[in-house]
Amino acid sequence: ALDSLEQAKATGAVLTSQWYYLSALSQMKIQKDEEAVADFNKYIELVEPANSTRGYFFIGQIYTKQKKYEEALTHYELAIDTSTDPKLDRAELKLK
Repeated sequence: ALDSLEQAKATGAVLTSQWYYLSALSQMKIQKDEEAVADFNKYIELVEPANSTRGYFFIGQIYTKQKKYEEALTHYELAIDTSTDPKLDRAELKLK
């Protein structure tokens, strides 16, 4: 999957932000957590804040798996803060 992503990026078949997002998901799936976090962070840098929610959420999942709970909580809060989904507004109340 990662080879296909590299080819798509080289030919311009995917936007750079999409490439980092898909690469991060692929890295996450094969347990390359540090690489996934780096790619999610790059994705977050490249997209509008309202589109960064998924990146923050997945980084939170990685940190939860690694038992880095403070970092996970920070990223879950960022996911809530950047989301336009009203359901996540209710989730924020539960975190406090």
